Amino acid sequence: MRSRYSSRQLKWLETWYRHWRVPELTLRFNARFSEHKTEGAIKAALQNHNFYCGRSPGCVNGERSIFSKRQSSFIRCNIIKYTHAEVALMLNKKHGTDFTGKQIHSFTANHGINSGRTGYFPKGHKPWNHGTKGQRLTTRNSGTFSKGNVSKNWRPLGSERIDSKDGYVLVKVRERNPYTGAPVRFKAKHIILWEKKHGPVPKGKIIMFKDGNIYNFSPGNLVCISQADNVRLNQLRYRNIPSELKPSVFVLAKLKSRIGELKKR
Repeated sequence: MRSRYSSRQLKWLETWYRHWRVPELTLRFNARFSEHKTEGAIKAALQNHNFYCGRSPGCVNGERSIFSKRQSSFIRCNIIKYTHAEVALMLNKKHGTDFTGKQIHSFTANHGINSGRTGYFPKGHKPWNHGTKGQRLTTRNSGTFSKGNVSKNWRPLGSERIDSKDGYVLVKVRERNPYTGAPVRFKAKHIILWEKKHGPVPKGKIIMFKDGNIYNFSPGNLVCISQADNVRLNQLRYRNIPSELKPSVFVLAKLKSRIGELKKR
């Protein structure tokens, strides 16, 4: 049921909203009228009745709601030299507070306070290790690999491995990788075997294992089907079906796929 406010309560909210923010206004309202309103309920009432506080953002009774005038002045003076996190530490140590760097950042952003720092090194800047031995040691991959070094995970052409994602057997072949441009790549073994006999896989087609065993590479087990057929097989949970029923389900999937194509036409 929608919460209702008496005219007396609404008048009270309209009057004291000019002095207190919603959290404090809620506490005082509940204490004044023995209610149990939430901050969300009070905020909704203020919006529904078009009550405005009339204060500038971040101010309560003319003072900053989070930082006092002395704290604000401290931030303005030190943000030019120190980071937001450093200013927060200094402010907390000086005033016994527990402000965070994010609160300092929000304060400076909301009040248009610019530290003057760009984050870039000025023209002509020299690094701290300029002219020292350390500078040579920090150059990119300096001396990391010796000439002729072979990586531990290097494999020759024809090497096989199991794809960790879906378990298919992959073979290293001399073929340009379409994703990285490398001259060699790992390619699915069942596709390689099918292409050796039939040529490139037609566009929109895939190669599947008819018996559902992805390690059975016999020629009769590798079939080329359309992606629509594959969708139907997945819908019928082809891989989980007993082997003696797979031929019938395979034909059923192809039949449903053709019926779908005819309906679209």
